[in-house]
Amino acid sequence: MRLRQTLLTSFFTFLFLSLCPLRPLRFVFLSSFFYLQIIHKILLLVMNWNMNSERRQQMVNDWNLPWEGGCRCGQIRFQVSAPPLLTMACHCTGCQRMTASAFSLSVAIPSVGFSILKGQPTIGGLHGATRHYFCPHCMSWMFTRPEGIDEFVNLRATMLDDASWFAPFIETWTREKLLWAMTSAVHSFETLPNYEDYAFLIEEYAKQASKPAR
Repeated sequence: MRLRQTLLTSFFTFLFLSLCPLRPLRFVFLSSFFYLQIIHKILLLVMNWNMNSERRQQMVNDWNLPWEGGCRCGQIRFQVSAPPLLTMACHCTGCQRMTASAFSLSVAIPSVGFSILKGQPTIGGLHGATRHYFCPHCMSWMFTRPEGIDEFVNLRATMLDDASWFAPFIETWTREKLLWAMTSAVHSFETLPNYEDYAFLIEEYAKQASKPAR
């Protein structure tokens, strides 16, 4: 359990630095090749958690998997077959601009449980090392793959066919939010959570998360 918490803490610290498109601190971390190599090795260990097939099937049933979704025009379709690790809303100005809205909504999904069924997403946004994927026709911002990390996908929640179950468990960068913008997030952070908070947040989400109806 302690190893699992350490691995999850390291992953989500990097994930949130990669999530916000205009966050200057992001580029400090992304410029470090050594740091990326450490994170990559950690994520490989995450994907090899000791979970037997019976427990895995129980999680699939609990979350009513698989899910499907797609872009606004329907030219891109995808499937999710693994449970989320965390749900979030980000109020940073970068996400406001990327979504043309008050905040972005995201679901963190292991890449092994995410697949494209139809079409070919294209890279948009800042066109940097962190890859933001869009539909090439309707330009819907669909998901993000952080630089050097192929093990996880940060999926935009409203791309799911059924997003009625979704609620952000945490919200970040509230100090940059629009004054009227409110969410139902259980935890709110002016910037990002403290490093030591991530393991607790993930474990708490696993216990309290709202799930799709069967």
